[in-house]
Amino acid sequence: MLSAIEEEFKAVVAKLNIAAVESAGFDRDNYLPVINGKTFTKTLMSGGGSMTATQIAYWVSLMSVAKRFDARYPSLLIIDGPRLALNTAAETCAAIYKRLVQLANAEPGKVQLLISDNELPEEYRNGFEEVKFDYLHPTVYTVRHPGEGRVDVIVSLDE
Repeated sequence: MLSAIEEEFKAVVAKLNIAAVESAGFDRDNYLPVINGKTFTKTLMSGGGSMTATQIAYWVSLMSVAKRFDARYPSLLIIDGPRLALNTAAETCAAIYKRLVQLANAEPGKVQLLISDNELPEEYRNGFEEVKFDYLHPTVYTVRHPGEGRVDVIVSLDE
């Protein structure tokens, strides 16, 4: 199974064409991805887009192999804002959505993907059920939004 995970991860990374990644692998001691010969960490990747794409490739690979081996593995993947991190890497972003659609369609109903993004690439909009949130359709529908410019902003604790 570990060999299958490594091969799947290498294949997914190659298809995503991640800018900072020249080689990919899998560490059999700690089960983490290996990028450019080094075990993946937040400090290893220079840009947020490369890190986001690598993380998505890793989790998609784990889910794909688990399904193939009928292994007990969570079948829910939640991704927050991949396009935000990949704003200049349109090709990689499109490849990510293509791979996510393939994963979801491989065995309909067996995998659940929740992706929060500002805008889906046009060519993949039919592959997902899209739920939009705006002033007329708020996230929590029982709380009426007062309107643009009429909201008290909560100050970040980091400021």
